[in-house]
Amino acid sequence: MNLFLSLFTIYIVLFATLVSANDYRSPQPQLLKIDITKVSINTDERTSLAEKVAHTCSYFDERNDSSRDYCHKALSLSLLLDEKNKTAIVSDSLLSRGAELVTKQENRTPLFKEIQTTIKKLSNKSTSEDIKLIGFLYSLCITLDGQNTDLIYEYALFEKEHGKVSWINSDSHPPAQVKTNGKFNISKERLSKSQIKSLLVIKLSNGKYAGTVAQMNTIARANKKHRWLSIGFNQKVGKLMISSRAEVAKYLHQQYHTEKALIHLEFSFADKYSLKDGPSAALAMALMSNSILTGKELDQGIAVTGDMTAVGEVQPVGATASKVKAAIKSNCTHIAIPAGNERAIEDHCLIHGISMLYQIQIFGLDNIEQAESISYEQKKEKVTETMKEFQSVMTILKNNPNYVFNDKVKEKLNTIITTIPYHLSAKLLLKYANKQAPKTLSANRSFAEVQRIHFSLLRNIKKRYIRAELLKDDAKTLRELASIITPSVKKYHFAVVAFINSAIDYKTAHKSNASKAWEKLRAAQQDVNKEFQKIVKDPDIVAEIIE
Repeated sequence: MNLFLSLFTIYIVLFATLVSANDYRSPQPQLLKIDITKVSINTDERTSLAEKVAHTCSYFDERNDSSRDYCHKALSLSLLLDEKNKTAIVSDSLLSRGAELVTKQENRTPLFKEIQTTIKKLSNKSTSEDIKLIGFLYSLCITLDGQNTDLIYEYALFEKEHGKVSWINSDSHPPAQVKTNGKFNISKERLSKSQIKSLLVIKLSNGKYAGTVAQMNTIARANKKHRWLSIGFNQKVGKLMISSRAEVAKYLHQQYHTEKALIHLEFSFADKYSLKDGPSAALAMALMSNSILTGKELDQGIAVTGDMTAVGEVQPVGATASKVKAAIKSNCTHIAIPAGNERAIEDHCLIHGISMLYQIQIFGLDNIEQAESISYEQKKEKVTETMKEFQSVMTILKNNPNYVFNDKVKEKLNTIITTIPYHLSAKLLLKYANKQAPKTLSANRSFAEVQRIHFSLLRNIKKRYIRAELLKDDAKTLRELASIITPSVKKYHFAVVAFINSAIDYKTAHKSNASKAWEKLRAAQQDVNKEFQKIVKDPDIVAEIIE
């Protein structure tokens, strides 16, 4: 009788697991881009590692899509190492029936130490296949124990030396999503975290502003408060950034079926101790959200900046040229900026030359679909090939910028923008090569350059802090700008030039003439203020500057 009850109980449990089973995919060893035959451990060590990796499936105690995905990958590796591994075969059978393989938390540490022993053994030789396997093992262990600081530190050192390791075949990524009633379903392959380099503006100690690369992270948590997708920051940010986050939330709700998603996406910056503000991080937030919800990894070489609307349009932001320079200094491979900031890059090239255009691949975007095409790790083949083609152009121009006028280089640039019309670096280089680049600065940049020198001089005069060498530097800057200042700002420019010359006369005047020189300086200051007021009160010029 007892035996009958036991068998009946087992039957009920198995039936219940079958009924409640979630979608589960059987292991596919071919999805891993690792050639086990070239790994530096022997057959016995592979069999042992297969057992350990299969055993990690017991610790995925949250039965969500992300957990099942890692179980799937772990079992795939285990069977790749040893196709007869019983633990992997049994685990697969149980998981496919919806069972949970939960063991005690304290058993994780010794298992991870055993896996780390294999990592150290592989690190001694480090062939390309060893590196792929090490990358997978680190990723697996950190996913299971995200609080293990020793493990995270080791992985950081590993990535610093070898970069981000790709151990999944490109064709293993989930198929393109299909819209239902105008919206995407959230992928069952969704990720638990995502990260990207966002370009922001920071205020320096001297009061000036500069572009900077800010590492942004996003993690997906279970949403216990609401029955739909929600997003937020885990640190204090400014009002403009909160407003841009609200637009991203609207975009996600109109893009995906978010009811009953039960997910909360939490954004953060690696630097948590300085207040972040502005709308520039909106595009970064949207891309990380899409990465998590679609299960597509982001390319860690890209840096992005841009505001965004609820319908996915990328909007202009400030200080784009400064942000591009920051991305170049941080060794980013490519950068996404709003298409509306194209003229700002042209202005920078008019003043400083075209080197920025071939130091990094700049893309000018109108919408988030364009951003996604260059932001995911796995890109379309034509995008990958086109970016490689531009890299060859970059190499040529770094050796000699004058090769931009070469017919073959121009032909390459034309092919690139035919394939990717929003490849801004190629577009602007071709305009320059064909002598079609602007000959004058935009009204915005013309006004900003003259105003910067004007206001700086006013501050120094107010403090009676006028240094002749600084005045001469400003005068030189204005002389260099004279030929490229837009006509609507010319009179203001000439007035500031006269103002600086009067300041130099005052600074170098003999004591007996100091009073007259000061009066002349004040008169010049009044003339500058008049020209400044004419500009700010002329609606046509103001519209041109804002544009």
